[in-house]
Amino acid sequence: SQVTVYGRIVDQKSPIWAPVENVQFPGEAPIPRYRVTIQVKVAKEEGKPDPSFQVFLELKHQKTFREGEEIILSIKPTRECYLTVFNILSDHTVLILHPPKGHTQPVKGRRLTERSGQTFELPSQAERQAGVHFRVGLLPGKTADTEGVLVVATRDDVPFLPRESKVFTPDIAMVSGKMVLPTYQTALEEFNRWLISIPLDKRTSDFQSYEIKKK
Repeated sequence: SQVTVYGRIVDQKSPIWAPVENVQFPGEAPIPRYRVTIQVKVAKEEGKPDPSFQVFLELKHQKTFREGEEIILSIKPTRECYLTVFNILSDHTVLILHPPKGHTQPVKGRRLTERSGQTFELPSQAERQAGVHFRVGLLPGKTADTEGVLVVATRDDVPFLPRESKVFTPDIAMVSGKMVLPTYQTALEEFNRWLISIPLDKRTSDFQSYEIKKK
């Protein structure tokens, strides 16, 4: 399918699937067809991106990991900013890696043209020495999968605070002290609602995917 949306989807209703006449080619089994109706609420983004404000994300050493291996993120912003880091997992949940729940902390970045440009590691060396590690895993029965990391840098301190609903209470969706959004759709809507509240010139982002293979 091809879809064009100007803005960000901040809410949507469950799609309605209606069967229509099947498609059949000579000598082949019929192919079922459906007409899908989707109702979404789209919010318009404000402002224009600032080309001098960027953030660069790298996965240290590799982009393919064996099950159980440690993943270390390298993040370099071009300006002083606040960082929020999301891990999109293979089971379609989204884990908030940074900041720790209830904390926001500014980081100072320099322009990449300067040799003194600062790079931040997550977990930091001090955190790793204290026993904090991010290790990749596979779902039962899987031999390979793909996951992703998204980093968002904001000029102002605008914490990502998902709203509570009947189907999701952030306070109880926690893993090892980190907030988890239970479905990709929930995460996408909450993420878009958050971004819409921040003008384009006050935020920037980068995304990297990685592959996990069985040992």
